[in-house]
Amino acid sequence: MGADREHVGEVARRLAFSHEPVHPPAVKERKVLRLADGYLVIGTGPMAKCHFRVTLGHRVVTP
Repeated sequence: MGADREHVGEVARRLAFSHEPVHPPAVKERKVLRLADGYLVIGTGPMAKCHFRVTLGHRVVTP
């Protein structure tokens, strides 16, 4: 499970730095904050700010 978590963590990190949100359409500045379970991204565009989270989760299956 450790290797899977490392892989998922790396994918989450890449998304935090590369995802282009719909609003604002052109992110001019991006602040990425590392949280316990993922990332908080604050994007500043020409006329607006936005934020989104990239969160790691674990699928729970009923036995």
